[in-house]
This record gives sequence, structure tokens and C-alpha cells, in this order.
Amino acid sequence: MVTTYEQEQSRLEALIANTPELFKRDGDLLYIGGSPGKVQLLGHLQQYNITILEIDAKNAAGLNFPTVVGDVRSAYNLFSPKQFEVIIWWHGPEHVYHHEIEGLLFDLANKCKSLIILGAPYGYYPQGVVDGNIHERHLCHLMPEDFKKWGYRSATVGEPESGPEGCIVAWRKFG
Repeated sequence: MVTTYEQEQSRLEALIANTPELFKRDGDLLYIGGSPGKVQLLGHLQQYNITILEIDAKNAAGLNFPTVVGDVRSAYNLFSPKQFEVIIWWHGPEHVYHHEIEGLLFDLANKCKSLIILGAPYGYYPQGVVDGNIHERHLCHLMPEDFKKWGYRSATVGEPESGPEGCIVAWRKFG
């Protein structure tokens, strides 16, 4: 079993290899789904003006970034007319139903100038309520071909069906 640090390090390496411009840009960045234990990536992106969208008020209270409490399903309206240079939905697509993702990605694309980054477990990885937070449930399971169908390129970390060790990193460039 690898540690959380090792998991995040391998995911970071996949991002650096496939989206080096993420680390060279600046501007406004929207990070969707940030609880205190899930924002390690932001430590590498301090050049951005970071805003977090978090659905759980308890999670939002523990963050050291400007945070909007709300649902990704409402992101388009929550941030209109604002646009972001980069949008990161890091380990979040699995928390909505599969049939919702394409429409949500369309809405996010309309809020993004340059780059959308997605992270999700690689394949089947069931998860229920965590610490009383119903939003932690995994409502769908994703594979690289899902992201390809939605117009995203992807890379995998670990093996499919390997629980927290397996990850899909997906991205789409704009402009």
C-alpha cells in the first residue's frame, strides 16, 4: 500500500509530464472540491489567484483559500460572468452521476480560458458516506475512454480497480 504522499506525488508527476503549462501560467484558478486533506496540489500552484468551490460547509471552513460553498452543478451560475484561466476538478467527477458529467464539463469549459484538469479514481472504486458527509459517496466509476469521449486526453497512475492507488488524470486545453 502506498502512502497518500506517494499517491499525490505520482499524480503530480503525471500532471507535470502532460500539462507543464499548468505550472507556468498564472491568473485565476478555480479548484473544485477542496477539503483540508485534498488540496496538496495547490501548494505547487501558488502563482494563481485560487478560489475553491466546495459543497460541504464543514470542509470549506477548514480551508485557507477564498472558498465558495456550493455544488459543481451550479458552478456556471455561481461564477457568472467570471472566467478562470484554469479549472481543476481534482477527485470530484466520481461524486456526481455519470450521465451528469458531460453537461458539467460543457459548463466548466464555458468558464475556462486555458486549461481544465480532472482527477478521478481509475475504474471501480466504491465509497460511501465519509465522516457523515454524503457528498463523499462515489456515484460513478470512470475509465480513460470516458474522458476521451468527452474530449479530454488522459494518463493513468497505478492500475484500474486498485482503490486509492489508481488514478486517471485528464486534461483539455482551450484557446
